[in-house]
Amino acid sequence: MVVVITGPESSGKTTLAQAISNEFDFCLVPELSRQILNQSNGEYDYGTIDIISKEQWKCQMNTTHQCIQVCCDTDLLTSIIWGKVKYNKYESWWEATWLASQVDCFLLCTPDLEWEFDPLRENPFDRDHLFEIYKRYLEFHDAPYYIIDGMGEERLNKAIHFIQPYLRSNKQ
Repeated sequence: MVVVITGPESSGKTTLAQAISNEFDFCLVPELSRQILNQSNGEYDYGTIDIISKEQWKCQMNTTHQCIQVCCDTDLLTSIIWGKVKYNKYESWWEATWLASQVDCFLLCTPDLEWEFDPLRENPFDRDHLFEIYKRYLEFHDAPYYIIDGMGEERLNKAIHFIQPYLRSNKQ
């Protein structure tokens, strides 16, 4: 089973991904953009997004080959939206690979949490707009997704509620 946590920045994705991994003993695929951007003090260009995409995909594939249950703290959908919003383009392989990926469900985090400053974050005022872009993209491609909102334990409990049926169906 592969679960992807997605959504705009500062919407609790990393916290939720870690909690899901702990709750269900899933292998965690971390968000690699943070590591890569830290190396360049947050400076990036379009080519950097492609590098991040390749590394994120490689990590996701390596993990899914080693583990039966995987939780991804983001995936190529973030690169697609990042490229479209920031540069009005994206690499065709990002979308083709994303569409062919074996994801059981996406958990789309709402930006109802207070935005927290981080030198790598750049969208404090358009998170609702970005959320709608993620939502429309998932809907357009008929991707199985669930919206995760609320505070604290409520978010994790909603995620657990949506994941449990997939676990039951995988055991049959």
